[in-house]
Amino acid sequence: MNIDLSKKIWITSDTHYGHANLTKGETSWENSEQCRDFSTVEEMNDAIVDGINSHVMPNDVLFHDGDWSFGGADKVLEFRRKIKCKTVHLVKGNHDRHIKSGGKHSGGFASVNDYLKVDYGGTGFVLSHYPMKSWHHSYYGVWMLFGHCHGNLRNHIPTWMLKQLMEQERWGDLEALANDQQVDGIYPHGFSMDVGIDTHPEFRPYSFEEISAYMDTVKESGMERWRDRL
Repeated sequence: MNIDLSKKIWITSDTHYGHANLTKGETSWENSEQCRDFSTVEEMNDAIVDGINSHVMPNDVLFHDGDWSFGGADKVLEFRRKIKCKTVHLVKGNHDRHIKSGGKHSGGFASVNDYLKVDYGGTGFVLSHYPMKSWHHSYYGVWMLFGHCHGNLRNHIPTWMLKQLMEQERWGDLEALANDQQVDGIYPHGFSMDVGIDTHPEFRPYSFEEISAYMDTVKESGMERWRDRL
């Protein structure tokens, strides 16, 4: 899919509109530690809609990487009607069984896919609800933008990076990475990124510029090369 550079694009995932168990105030889960800090599902829904509509303009393009809503086909349409953006492309997640590529429950999306490669002004990125170790044209600089993990994906340290850190005797960094901590200048997931709404500090979609700046930082670290993760 090619997107004209005249369009501003945004990417998000895992909004889970209508999912009461994700709110601390209404969850029935025993462990609410990773639930969203909202008293009610209505409060969460309003924050999701406001976070999108206050940044994504009607003529922009929004890519959603799955788990759009929770609670049936009616919630799909309810959420879509509240979003002002005219062009929303959905990559289906595990909670999107009500959404089809056409017909009654298409949800008003510009497209519905299980996997999508996008070209935007010479930059390519792949959208998949689930993270991948390798993806189409990853060795040519295409990014992998995923969801599903809500910011909790464990560190995956490739062997070449492990060897390099051991040769440099960076034992403290290795211990931190083994405990799923972040280490400045080291990017265990390479040129891939969890774009879920929970990972954005402002609880909203990422702009293309924000993602591009992150990928530039990964490249400038010197720890990553496109062909290292074939």
